[in-house]
Amino acid sequence: MKLLIEQSLIYSETEIKITCSLMDDRLKRLIEQIRLFSFSVTAKKDGVAIAIPLEEIYYFDTADNKTFIYMEDAVYPCDKKLYEYVPNHRNIYGYFKKY
Repeated sequence: MKLLIEQSLIYSETEIKITCSLMDDRLKRLIEQIRLFSFSVTAKKDGVAIAIPLEEIYYFDTADNKTFIYMEDAVYPCDKKLYEYVPNHRNIYGYFKKY
């Protein structure tokens, strides 16, 4: 496998292109990790919607029918219910614990 990185200020966004002869399980897992890396969750900070990258979230919790996003040094409320994340993102970083 070769990894080619081309960095230039002429690009306005990051593009990942995968060229292969056959997509095996290892490559599928790599692609899934890349997709998860670009996933973010919307939360509220001082009444304004912000996007929080998934890798910065420690865990989700619910209390009084509200969902909260816990980060290293902050807690933010979010509009979605916890169960709304499970069907689409069941395998977030390899696990999704449900009580």
